[in-house]
Amino acid sequence: MEAKLHIEGTHALISIVGNFDFALHRAFRDASSQITGHANIRSAEIDFSQVTRIDSSALGMMLLLRERLAARRATLTLSNMSQPIRSLLVASQFHRLFNMPLPEVGPWQDSDAHTALERAIHELEQARSKGLSRSAAESVLQHIARSYGPNGNTPAIQEAIQTLLNAAHAFAPVAQPQGSYAV
Repeated sequence: MEAKLHIEGTHALISIVGNFDFALHRAFRDASSQITGHANIRSAEIDFSQVTRIDSSALGMMLLLRERLAARRATLTLSNMSQPIRSLLVASQFHRLFNMPLPEVGPWQDSDAHTALERAIHELEQARSKGLSRSAAESVLQHIARSYGPNGNTPAIQEAIQTLLNAAHAFAPVAQPQGSYAV
């Protein structure tokens, strides 16, 4: 296990290899210190593509780096995580604290159900935070369901999307200025 650091311009990339746990603390701390020691760093990213598992100490290390970067008005993105790691981070509410790009959408596979539901929740939260209407939120969710193609019509997927559509009905109607329409 290791933490590889690559700095290019104003962006820093930490690639974690193996388990992201307390055993990686010193290497991650050293990489974090190098990042925060560069005055020109405006964004940092932790690449999880080679991470096999994480533990609570990794969560603490990420929070500490985020705090240090935020003090300098720099951002931290968590990327390329496997579905089990993404699920753990979402369950820990890290999607609210970090930029965690969602995986590219493709044809449905059984293992994609959780990712699609997560994407739909994320899109619903964004719609709500932007003050979009109920019908706009419904449109977003229906678009997500359609974007997965004919394999997206499994009963589990449709049930999940319907649950989110029902949740969209809980939105308070947003008054639209005359001449504009909800998207």
